[in-house]
Amino acid sequence: MGSEWQEVLLGEACESIQTGPFGSQLHQSDYVAEGIPSIMPVNISDNRITTDGIARITEADAQRLSKYLVKTGDVVYSRRGDVERRALVREGEDGWLCGTGCLRVRFDKKLVDSEYASFQLGSPFAREWIVRHAVGATMPNLNTSILSALPFILPPLPEQKAIAYILGSLDDKIELNRRMNATLEGLAQALFQSWFVDFDPVLDNALAAGNPIPDELTDRAAVRRQALDNGTANRKAAQHFPATFQFTEELGWIPEGWEISCVGNHVSLQRGKTYKSSLKGLPGPYLLGLGAIQRNGGFKEDKLITYGGDSPDNITLEPGDIFVSLKDLTQAADLLGSVARIPPHIPSGRLTQDTVKLVFDKRPISTDYIYNSLLTPRYRTYCKDYSTGTTNLGLAREDFFSYPFAKPTDLIQSTYESFVQSTKLKHQSNTAEEKTLTNLRDTLLPQLISGELRIPDAAELAEDALA
Repeated sequence: MGSEWQEVLLGEACESIQTGPFGSQLHQSDYVAEGIPSIMPVNISDNRITTDGIARITEADAQRLSKYLVKTGDVVYSRRGDVERRALVREGEDGWLCGTGCLRVRFDKKLVDSEYASFQLGSPFAREWIVRHAVGATMPNLNTSILSALPFILPPLPEQKAIAYILGSLDDKIELNRRMNATLEGLAQALFQSWFVDFDPVLDNALAAGNPIPDELTDRAAVRRQALDNGTANRKAAQHFPATFQFTEELGWIPEGWEISCVGNHVSLQRGKTYKSSLKGLPGPYLLGLGAIQRNGGFKEDKLITYGGDSPDNITLEPGDIFVSLKDLTQAADLLGSVARIPPHIPSGRLTQDTVKLVFDKRPISTDYIYNSLLTPRYRTYCKDYSTGTTNLGLAREDFFSYPFAKPTDLIQSTYESFVQSTKLKHQSNTAEEKTLTNLRDTLLPQLISGELRIPDAAELAEDALA
């Protein structure tokens, strides 16, 4: 470290470290559909606040609990469980509530650049120190005293801002790639919904041929008529689809010539297992379970941990494998039935006991088709309708296997895959770049904070990576 760099305690560099409101101050019944967002531990990602399923409170409650509101530059921690994770509050989150179960760190702006601080708090040393000093036998707990005692490197403000700029430029590109991938996934899923759930190409063909439209589909047909009139309908894709419908008891009207199938006709399930806590975090493959599935579906890797022990080969997950949650540990049911797919950059993983792997050992079908079918709103509604339990909701294997869908011809399945191929390749490219930038950011972080790497050298490395 430079001669002007200091090592202080975190509390000495802060204006305040404040817990969120206790449950007696904010009850479950106080949350509303529209209002001020309340940041909960589940909303704390890797230095960012996520809004998926975020709780909200009224303006009146926000004023009543004003001492707990966050400002731009604060850092929010989870008070229990995954206590080393933190998120920097950005401008768009100013005035939100530091919710129940969280801690708010507010820095002394005369001493600390908050973005620099947020990166330092994500260093391996800070994470390990917090976990080691957290209290609680069954679940780690964090409090203001523990956080206040965390050793903290305090360079002069100009150096802090320079370090924050270097790491922030990498972090912003990582976040941009993630958002681009979310958009690409949304486009592919929207196309799947249009073709295989709403049957838009069949409606287009029926309208063009003057064929009768079932009464139940007239509203959707009006939308498609407008698309045809505006020239936005994809007539090239529609040529592979029929121009008439057939009625089925399971799903109502489906394209003529398609068959009704169900998940159980094509896959079997392999359940995961439990793992020794003492071997978690040791070098080895990732453990993949509920923590690796996003709410409403999709792969999530910001909380992955490794496992240093052996496990059976039949619960190994490799790129392209699909795994599903058939239960949820909350009443919200956000993870009930959620599905994820192992991305190409994850070499392998071990399935945990809270998820099941789809084994395609029965009638052939596109794995993409099954995966996208399990991402549709119709499937999510099915899961909630057939779930059982009060506190922990679950979906029986038999009900999962019974989920029905309209199975298109092989030609239409392959046509869909060719349409989304460029999207998949761009997604893979973004993911690979994100991994490279993440590794660089996490390598530069401890070297900059320790003074091992000079700021100009780090800036050059970052510029080369972003070029």
